[in-house]
Amino acid sequence: MVDPRQSYWAVGFPSACLIVLGVDFTYSSGTLFVSKVSRPSDQSVAGGLFQAMTQIGSTIGLSVSTAVYNKVLRTQSSRLGVTADLQGGDSGDSASRAAQLKAYQAAMWTGFALGMFCECCVEPGSSF
Repeated sequence: MVDPRQSYWAVGFPSACLIVLGVDFTYSSGTLFVSKVSRPSDQSVAGGLFQAMTQIGSTIGLSVSTAVYNKVLRTQSSRLGVTADLQGGDSGDSASRAAQLKAYQAAMWTGFALGMFCECCVEPGSSF
């Protein structure tokens, strides 16, 4: 677990640089894989399907992690005696930093859990 008092340059900046590599690798290798396994006449449809599925997956993941963030923020704020107003567009600014930290941690663990769920859905020995 990362100490929130640590400098941004110690953990935040390296992780922001490394996450770009993961996204670039996923999209480029996925697009190459789709073009390799499909017939030349079907490559545009296969590429469009790949892009659509990645966008739908990203949307679902973002929606679920946001719902978890909001629920944990409300729960943690109520335990601390603060009412977090998430409808006003302040994204929980009225909540304490401790409640926000717990909510961000829960959202990140949700993203990890979704990734592991997708990993388990891949059939062993498949060509992907």
